[in-house]
Amino acid sequence: MQGPMEALVTGILMRGLSPALTAVLMAAPSRKAARAQLKKIYVLDDRGEMTGEYVLDADCPIDYDDFLKVLPPEGIGDRDSLFVGEYVFTAFQSGKLVFVLLSRGHLAAEDVDWTALLLTAADSHLAPGNRAAPARTTEAKPDLDRAIAEREARFKAKEKSLAEQEAKLQGESANLLGRQEELNRQKAGLTALADYAARMQDSVTRGVSRAMKTLEMTEQLAASRHLESKTTDSKATSDAQQAFEQERNALLAAKNEVDVRYREATAQIAKFEKEARDAIAALEKERANANTRLADEERTRKEIEGRVADMSQRFAAMAKERLVASHREPGETDEVRKTMEGQKGELARERKFLQ
Repeated sequence: MQGPMEALVTGILMRGLSPALTAVLMAAPSRKAARAQLKKIYVLDDRGEMTGEYVLDADCPIDYDDFLKVLPPEGIGDRDSLFVGEYVFTAFQSGKLVFVLLSRGHLAAEDVDWTALLLTAADSHLAPGNRAAPARTTEAKPDLDRAIAEREARFKAKEKSLAEQEAKLQGESANLLGRQEELNRQKAGLTALADYAARMQDSVTRGVSRAMKTLEMTEQLAASRHLESKTTDSKATSDAQQAFEQERNALLAAKNEVDVRYREATAQIAKFEKEARDAIAALEKERANANTRLADEERTRKEIEGRVADMSQRFAAMAKERLVASHREPGETDEVRKTMEGQKGELARERKFLQ
Protein backbone atom coordinates (compact mmCIF):
# COMPACT_ATOMS: atom_id res chain seq x y z
CA MET A 1 0.00 0.00 0.00
CA GLN A 2 2.91 2.32 0.65
CA GLY A 3 4.01 2.69 -3.01
CA PRO A 4 0.65 3.68 -4.57
CA MET A 5 -0.26 5.93 -1.64
CA GLU A 6 3.13 7.68 -1.77
CA ALA A 7 2.73 8.32 -5.50
CA LEU A 8 -0.81 9.64 -5.03
CA VAL A 9 0.17 11.86 -2.10
CA THR A 10 3.17 13.27 -3.98
CA GLY A 11 1.07 13.97 -7.06
CA ILE A 12 -1.61 15.78 -5.10
CA LEU A 13 0.98 17.85 -3.30
CA MET A 14 2.76 18.74 -6.54
CA ARG A 15 -0.51 20.01 -8.04
CA GLY A 16 -1.02 22.20 -4.98
CA LEU A 17 -4.16 20.59 -3.69
CA SER A 18 -3.68 21.92 -0.16
CA PRO A 19 -0.88 24.10 1.19
CA ALA A 20 -1.90 23.21 4.74
CA LEU A 21 -1.59 19.49 4.02
CA THR A 22 1.80 20.10 2.38
CA ALA A 23 3.03 21.63 5.61
CA VAL A 24 1.78 18.67 7.63
CA LEU A 25 3.13 15.83 5.44
CA MET A 26 6.48 17.39 4.53
CA ALA A 27 7.12 18.61 8.10
CA ALA A 28 7.84 22.14 6.88
CA PRO A 29 7.25 25.01 9.31
CA SER A 30 4.75 27.75 8.32
CA ARG A 31 5.59 31.35 8.15
CA LYS A 32 3.54 32.17 11.24
CA ALA A 33 4.29 29.33 13.69
CA ALA A 34 5.89 25.87 13.73
CA ARG A 35 3.28 23.23 12.86
CA ALA A 36 3.14 19.69 14.15
CA GLN A 37 5.20 17.30 12.06
CA LEU A 38 3.43 14.21 10.70
CA LYS A 39 5.73 11.18 11.01
CA LYS A 40 3.70 8.08 10.15
CA ILE A 41 0.21 7.01 9.06
CA TYR A 42 -1.29 3.62 10.02
CA VAL A 43 -4.30 2.13 8.18
CA LEU A 44 -6.61 -0.27 10.08
CA ASP A 45 -9.45 -2.38 8.68
CA ASP A 46 -12.91 -2.86 10.19
CA ARG A 47 -11.60 -5.72 12.39
CA GLY A 48 -8.96 -3.52 13.98
CA GLU A 49 -5.99 -5.11 12.20
CA MET A 50 -3.29 -2.96 10.61
CA THR A 51 -3.37 -3.35 6.82
CA GLY A 52 -0.82 -0.68 5.87
CA GLU A 53 1.78 1.79 7.11
CA TYR A 54 2.94 5.01 5.41
CA VAL A 55 6.29 6.26 6.79
CA LEU A 56 7.14 9.95 6.31
CA ASP A 57 10.10 9.97 8.72
CA ALA A 58 12.10 6.72 8.94
CA ASP A 59 14.05 8.06 11.95
CA CYS A 60 10.94 8.36 14.12
CA PRO A 61 11.48 6.21 17.28
CA ILE A 62 7.74 5.64 17.88
CA ASP A 63 5.90 2.79 16.15
CA TYR A 64 2.57 0.97 16.18
CA ASP A 65 3.47 -1.06 19.29
CA ASP A 66 3.59 2.18 21.31
CA PHE A 67 0.07 2.98 20.12
CA LEU A 68 -1.18 -0.41 21.34
CA LYS A 69 0.49 0.16 24.73
CA VAL A 70 -1.25 3.50 25.39
CA LEU A 71 -4.60 2.44 23.87
CA PRO A 72 -7.17 2.43 26.75
CA PRO A 73 -9.51 -0.52 27.27
CA GLU A 74 -12.52 1.47 26.07
CA GLY A 75 -10.68 2.40 22.85
CA ILE A 76 -10.27 5.82 21.24
CA GLY A 77 -12.92 7.99 19.67
CA ASP A 78 -12.97 9.70 16.29
CA ARG A 79 -10.53 12.68 16.18
CA ASP A 80 -9.32 11.82 19.72
CA SER A 81 -5.61 11.81 20.55
CA LEU A 82 -3.21 9.76 22.69
CA PHE A 83 0.10 11.20 23.89
CA VAL A 84 3.47 9.44 24.13
CA GLY A 85 5.82 12.16 25.34
CA GLU A 86 6.01 14.82 22.62
CA TYR A 87 4.47 12.44 20.06
CA VAL A 88 0.70 12.25 19.48
CA PHE A 89 -1.52 9.51 17.99
CA THR A 90 -4.68 10.93 16.37
CA ALA A 91 -7.35 8.58 14.96
CA PHE A 92 -10.19 9.21 12.54
CA GLN A 93 -12.53 6.93 10.59
CA SER A 94 -13.26 6.98 6.88
CA GLY A 95 -15.81 4.42 5.76
CA LYS A 96 -14.66 0.95 6.83
CA LEU A 97 -11.06 2.10 7.37
CA VAL A 98 -9.51 3.75 10.41
CA PHE A 99 -6.46 6.01 10.03
CA VAL A 100 -4.06 6.63 12.93
CA LEU A 101 -1.79 9.66 12.47
CA LEU A 102 1.51 9.77 14.39
CA SER A 103 2.88 13.30 14.70
CA ARG A 104 5.44 15.18 16.70
CA GLY A 105 3.30 17.75 18.41
CA HIS A 106 -0.48 18.00 18.32
CA LEU A 107 -2.01 18.37 14.84
CA ALA A 108 -4.36 21.27 14.29
CA ALA A 109 -7.95 20.55 13.34
CA GLU A 110 -7.43 21.84 9.79
CA ASP A 111 -4.34 19.61 9.40
CA VAL A 112 -6.36 16.58 10.45
CA ASP A 113 -9.17 17.55 8.07
CA TRP A 114 -6.81 17.97 5.10
CA THR A 115 -5.01 14.71 5.90
CA ALA A 116 -8.33 12.87 6.18
CA LEU A 117 -9.43 14.27 2.83
CA LEU A 118 -6.17 13.21 1.20
CA LEU A 119 -6.19 9.70 2.67
CA THR A 120 -9.85 9.19 1.75
CA ALA A 121 -9.10 10.19 -1.81
CA ALA A 122 -6.04 7.94 -1.90
CA ASP A 123 -8.00 4.98 -0.52
CA SER A 124 -10.71 5.40 -3.18
CA HIS A 125 -8.05 5.11 -5.93
CA LEU A 126 -6.41 2.00 -4.49
CA ALA A 127 -7.48 -1.51 -5.57
CA PRO A 128 -8.16 -3.98 -2.82
CA GLY A 129 -5.37 -6.24 -4.13
CA ASN A 130 -2.75 -3.48 -3.63
CA ARG A 131 -3.23 -3.41 0.12
CA ALA A 132 -0.55 -5.17 2.04
CA ALA A 133 -1.18 -8.04 4.39
CA PRO A 134 -1.35 -7.33 8.11
CA ALA A 135 2.07 -6.29 9.34
CA ARG A 136 1.93 -7.69 12.79
CA THR A 137 -0.15 -9.72 15.19
CA THR A 138 -1.66 -8.56 18.42
CA GLU A 139 0.85 -8.12 21.21
CA ALA A 140 0.86 -11.01 23.69
CA LYS A 141 -0.11 -10.27 27.24
CA PRO A 142 2.67 -10.24 29.89
CA ASP A 143 0.54 -12.28 32.28
CA LEU A 144 0.13 -15.04 29.70
CA ASP A 145 3.87 -15.08 29.01
CA ARG A 146 4.62 -15.29 32.72
CA ALA A 147 2.10 -18.11 33.19
CA ILE A 148 3.58 -20.01 30.24
CA ALA A 149 7.11 -19.52 31.62
CA GLU A 150 6.06 -20.79 35.04
CA ARG A 151 4.33 -23.79 33.48
CA GLU A 152 7.41 -24.59 31.39
CA ALA A 153 9.58 -24.37 34.54
CA ARG A 154 7.27 -26.83 36.31
CA PHE A 155 7.40 -29.10 33.26
CA LYS A 156 11.20 -29.04 33.31
CA ALA A 157 11.23 -29.88 37.04
CA LYS A 158 8.85 -32.80 36.46
CA GLU A 159 10.92 -34.01 33.50
CA LYS A 160 14.06 -33.87 35.67
CA SER A 161 12.28 -35.85 38.41
CA LEU A 162 11.11 -38.44 35.88
CA ALA A 163 14.64 -38.71 34.48
CA GLU A 164 15.99 -39.32 37.99
CA GLN A 165 13.33 -41.96 38.64
CA GLU A 166 14.11 -43.62 35.32
CA ALA A 167 17.84 -43.69 36.17
CA LYS A 168 16.97 -45.16 39.58
CA LEU A 169 14.79 -47.83 37.96
CA GLN A 170 17.57 -48.67 35.52
CA GLY A 171 19.98 -49.07 38.42
CA GLU A 172 17.55 -51.30 40.29
CA SER A 173 16.96 -53.31 37.11
CA ALA A 174 20.70 -53.82 36.68
CA ASN A 175 20.95 -54.85 40.36
CA LEU A 176 18.11 -57.32 39.96
CA LEU A 177 19.69 -58.73 36.82
CA GLY A 178 22.91 -59.23 38.76
CA ARG A 179 21.03 -60.97 41.55
CA GLN A 180 19.24 -63.10 38.98
CA GLU A 181 22.55 -64.18 37.47
CA GLU A 182 23.88 -65.02 40.95
CA LEU A 183 20.75 -67.05 41.69
CA ASN A 184 21.16 -68.88 38.38
CA ARG A 185 24.75 -69.72 39.28
CA GLN A 186 23.69 -70.97 42.74
CA LYS A 187 20.87 -72.94 41.15
CA ALA A 188 23.33 -74.56 38.73
CA GLY A 189 25.62 -75.43 41.66
CA LEU A 190 22.73 -76.92 43.61
CA THR A 191 21.63 -78.88 40.58
CA ALA A 192 25.14 -80.31 40.25
CA LEU A 193 25.09 -81.11 43.98
CA ALA A 194 21.73 -82.84 43.62
CA ASP A 195 23.09 -84.91 40.72
CA TYR A 196 26.10 -85.89 42.84
CA ALA A 197 23.79 -86.85 45.72
CA ALA A 198 21.68 -88.95 43.37
CA ARG A 199 24.78 -90.73 42.06
CA MET A 200 25.96 -91.33 45.61
CA GLN A 201 22.56 -92.71 46.56
CA ASP A 202 22.64 -95.07 43.58
CA SER A 203 26.14 -96.19 44.54
CA VAL A 204 25.09 -96.82 48.15
CA THR A 205 22.05 -98.73 46.97
CA ARG A 206 24.16 -100.94 44.75
CA GLY A 207 26.65 -101.50 47.64
CA VAL A 208 23.83 -102.47 49.99
CA SER A 209 22.45 -104.82 47.38
CA ARG A 210 25.83 -106.48 46.94
CA ALA A 211 26.23 -106.72 50.74
CA MET A 212 22.81 -108.35 51.06
CA LYS A 213 23.72 -110.89 48.39
CA THR A 214 27.04 -111.56 50.11
CA LEU A 215 25.21 -112.00 53.40
CA GLU A 216 22.81 -114.47 51.88
CA MET A 217 25.66 -116.43 50.34
CA THR A 218 27.54 -116.37 53.64
CA GLU A 219 24.47 -117.58 55.53
CA GLN A 220 23.95 -120.37 53.02
CA LEU A 221 27.63 -121.35 53.23
CA ALA A 222 27.53 -121.26 57.01
CA ALA A 223 24.44 -123.41 57.10
CA SER A 224 26.01 -125.98 54.77
CA ARG A 225 29.15 -126.17 56.77
CA HIS A 226 27.42 -126.11 60.10
CA LEU A 227 26.72 -129.78 59.91
CA GLU A 228 30.29 -130.74 58.91
CA SER A 229 32.36 -128.64 61.24
CA LYS A 230 30.25 -126.86 63.69
CA THR A 231 33.06 -126.27 66.14
CA THR A 232 35.89 -125.52 63.66
CA ASP A 233 34.12 -122.97 61.49
CA SER A 234 32.03 -121.24 64.12
CA LYS A 235 34.72 -118.68 64.95
CA ALA A 236 35.52 -117.84 61.27
CA THR A 237 31.83 -117.52 60.46
CA SER A 238 31.30 -115.27 63.45
CA ASP A 239 34.16 -113.01 62.37
CA ALA A 240 32.89 -112.82 58.79
CA GLN A 241 29.38 -112.05 59.97
CA GLN A 242 30.66 -109.32 62.33
CA ALA A 243 32.73 -107.74 59.53
CA PHE A 244 29.74 -107.87 57.23
CA GLU A 245 27.52 -106.19 59.83
CA GLN A 246 30.04 -103.42 60.29
CA GLU A 247 30.24 -102.83 56.56
CA ARG A 248 26.48 -102.84 56.31
CA ASN A 249 26.08 -100.31 59.14
CA ALA A 250 28.68 -98.03 57.54
CA LEU A 251 26.87 -98.15 54.20
CA LEU A 252 23.52 -97.39 55.84
CA ALA A 253 25.03 -94.42 57.72
CA ALA A 254 26.49 -93.08 54.46
CA LYS A 255 23.13 -93.49 52.76
CA ASN A 256 21.32 -91.57 55.52
CA GLU A 257 23.87 -88.74 55.37
CA VAL A 258 23.46 -88.46 51.60
CA ASP A 259 19.65 -88.36 52.01
CA VAL A 260 19.90 -85.53 54.55
CA ARG A 261 22.21 -83.44 52.32
CA TYR A 262 19.92 -84.01 49.34
CA ARG A 263 16.86 -82.75 51.27
CA GLU A 264 18.76 -79.68 52.46
CA ALA A 265 19.96 -78.89 48.94
CA THR A 266 16.40 -79.26 47.59
CA ALA A 267 15.03 -76.87 50.25
CA GLN A 268 17.73 -74.27 49.49
CA ILE A 269 17.00 -74.45 45.75
CA ALA A 270 13.29 -73.84 46.40
CA LYS A 271 14.14 -70.84 48.62
CA PHE A 272 16.40 -69.27 46.00
CA GLU A 273 13.77 -69.78 43.27
CA LYS A 274 11.12 -68.06 45.42
CA GLU A 275 13.43 -65.06 46.07
CA ALA A 276 14.14 -64.75 42.35
CA ARG A 277 10.42 -64.78 41.50
CA ASP A 278 9.69 -62.13 44.16
CA ALA A 279 12.51 -59.89 42.87
CA ILE A 280 11.29 -60.21 39.26
CA ALA A 281 7.71 -59.41 40.30
CA ALA A 282 8.88 -56.30 42.20
CA LEU A 283 10.87 -55.12 39.19
CA GLU A 284 7.90 -55.57 36.84
CA LYS A 285 5.69 -53.61 39.25
CA GLU A 286 8.17 -50.72 39.39
CA ARG A 287 8.38 -50.66 35.60
CA ALA A 288 4.59 -50.60 35.29
CA ASN A 289 4.35 -47.73 37.81
CA ALA A 290 7.04 -45.76 35.97
CA ASN A 291 5.25 -46.23 32.62
CA THR A 292 1.98 -45.10 34.20
CA ARG A 293 3.60 -41.95 35.64
CA LEU A 294 5.19 -41.14 32.27
CA ALA A 295 1.82 -41.56 30.51
CA ASP A 296 0.11 -39.27 33.08
CA GLU A 297 2.81 -36.60 32.66
CA GLU A 298 2.49 -36.70 28.85
CA ARG A 299 -1.32 -36.45 29.02
CA THR A 300 -1.07 -33.51 31.49
CA ARG A 301 1.48 -31.78 29.27
CA LYS A 302 -0.75 -32.07 26.17
CA GLU A 303 -3.77 -30.79 28.09
CA ILE A 304 -1.84 -27.75 29.42
CA GLU A 305 -0.41 -26.96 25.99
CA GLY A 306 -3.95 -27.02 24.56
CA ARG A 307 -5.18 -24.67 27.28
CA VAL A 308 -2.24 -22.29 26.74
CA ALA A 309 -2.94 -22.20 22.98
CA ASP A 310 -6.61 -21.51 23.68
CA MET A 311 -5.72 -18.66 26.09
CA SER A 312 -3.35 -17.17 23.48
CA GLN A 313 -6.16 -17.11 20.92
CA ARG A 314 -8.47 -15.50 23.47
CA PHE A 315 -5.92 -12.78 24.26
CA ALA A 316 -5.54 -12.05 20.54
CA ALA A 317 -9.31 -11.85 20.13
CA MET A 318 -9.57 -9.51 23.16
CA ALA A 319 -6.94 -7.14 21.75
CA LYS A 320 -8.71 -7.04 18.39
CA GLU A 321 -12.07 -6.48 20.09
CA ARG A 322 -10.63 -3.56 22.10
CA LEU A 323 -9.36 -1.85 18.97
CA VAL A 324 -12.58 -2.37 17.05
CA ALA A 325 -14.61 -1.21 20.06
CA SER A 326 -12.88 2.18 19.94
CA HIS A 327 -14.59 2.98 16.61
CA ARG A 328 -18.04 1.59 17.26
CA GLU A 329 -21.06 3.55 18.39
CA PRO A 330 -21.24 4.40 22.11
CA GLY A 331 -24.06 1.94 22.63
CA GLU A 332 -21.76 -1.01 21.99
CA THR A 333 -19.12 -0.05 24.62
CA ASP A 334 -20.92 -1.63 27.59
CA GLU A 335 -21.46 -4.87 25.71
CA VAL A 336 -17.80 -5.09 24.77
CA ARG A 337 -16.77 -4.29 28.34
CA LYS A 338 -19.04 -7.05 29.68
CA THR A 339 -17.58 -9.51 27.17
CA MET A 340 -14.03 -8.56 28.17
CA GLU A 341 -14.85 -8.89 31.87
CA GLY A 342 -16.32 -12.33 31.26
CA GLN A 343 -13.20 -13.38 29.33
CA LYS A 344 -10.97 -12.03 32.12
CA GLY A 345 -12.92 -14.06 34.69
CA GLU A 346 -12.59 -17.18 32.56
CA LEU A 347 -8.86 -16.47 32.16
CA ALA A 348 -8.51 -16.18 35.96
CA ARG A 349 -10.21 -19.55 36.39
CA GLU A 350 -7.91 -21.11 33.76
CA ARG A 351 -4.84 -19.65 35.51
CA LYS A 352 -6.05 -20.98 38.87
CA PHE A 353 -6.47 -24.42 37.29
CA LEU A 354 -2.91 -24.27 35.86
CA GLN A 355 -1.48 -23.43 39.29
